[in-house]
Order: sequence, then structure tokens, then C-alpha cells
Amino acid sequence: MTLSPRSEAYFWPELWKAEPNDVVGPIKGRHIRGFKWRLVRIIEKNPGTIPELSENVASRVKRTILNEKSLALMNKYNTQLLEKYPHKIYTNRIKDINPLDIP
Repeated sequence: MTLSPRSEAYFWPELWKAEPNDVVGPIKGRHIRGFKWRLVRIIEKNPGTIPELSENVASRVKRTILNEKSLALMNKYNTQLLEKYPHKIYTNRIKDINPLDIP
């Protein structure tokens, strides 16, 4: 079975310390119904490669940060408006109104 830091997050440091052909364990490992003890034999270690980022990643990150900031500002503004102008919803007046029938 192939393991990765994502699949074995809690136990990955202990597994990665071992060299090929070493047996690690017993360690707790994930199982269908919780955690079970197991022995792990390291067959091969591949450190992987860092993927190259495309040119538009910087603009996408900047756009995401700006969107999050604007959303936070709008939420703050909405909260201020609700505090400044008290409101009340009259449910008895709108109970028979179907929003799909409004032109």
C-alpha cells in the first residue's frame, strides 16, 4: 500500500525516519473502524517533487485575498447598519406571500 503525509498525517514523521527495508512499529494506524496497531515495512522512499506554479497563481492569490477582505468589510458594515437601524420582521404580514409569485 502506498502511504503519503496526507493519508498518514499523525504517524508520518515516525514512518519517514525509517530507511528502506526497516520495519517500523508497532504503531497505531487508521483502519475502517478507528485505529489499530500494525507493523509497517518500508519498501521505498520517494521524497516527491514540488510542482511548478503557473504564471497566474500570484494574481489568483491576490484576487482571493482581496475577495476575503471585501467580504469581511461588508460583513462589518452590515453589522454596523443593523446596530444603527433597529429592525423587526412582521412574519404575520408576509406569511401568505410566495416569493416565486413576486414579479
